[in-house]
Amino acid sequence: MKNLPSNYELQFSKEQVATVVKDIGKTLTPWVGDRSSSSDPIALCILRGGVYFFCDLIREIDQSLKIEFLRFSTYSKDTNEPLTDDQIPDPELSVSVKGRSVILVDEICDSGRVLRILKNKLLKLGATEVLTVTLVYRNIPNSTFKPDHYGFEISHNEWLVGLGLDDKDRFSNLPDIYKIKHS
Repeated sequence: MKNLPSNYELQFSKEQVATVVKDIGKTLTPWVGDRSSSSDPIALCILRGGVYFFCDLIREIDQSLKIEFLRFSTYSKDTNEPLTDDQIPDPELSVSVKGRSVILVDEICDSGRVLRILKNKLLKLGATEVLTVTLVYRNIPNSTFKPDHYGFEISHNEWLVGLGLDDKDRFSNLPDIYKIKHS
């Protein structure tokens, strides 16, 4: 893409991303196949950021899936303050997860709070199991959750941009992932 800010440093190329997405898809295919019966497992994408990775990933899973999307926030819309775990409402879904296996997909796991809360809420709503999958796992001291599957592991706090990760609501559509260097 032309006119990228000069402080963007390539972290993962689109070729590297494609390779790990294929690998995760190959890993998940037998898992999905083992759980397919009259009700396909549900692939649940956390919007907005997860959509790029999600679309690439589900095309690499060689089994039938029920596709679902979810907007989820752990912050108050009125104050932008973080909500306590018990203040966060159950996710609003157009399909019941009761008695179903779920693959919960997001682009990144930072602290892990969103994935941890969502996994617990989906299990409370009757999902038989919830598998968590992210493109990037940020393995840092304050991480509270590790996804079941992830493509890349990083151990720095630098902001990432591209493939659903945004820089002040910009450049989330980049096909590569960049680290934003601080001057």
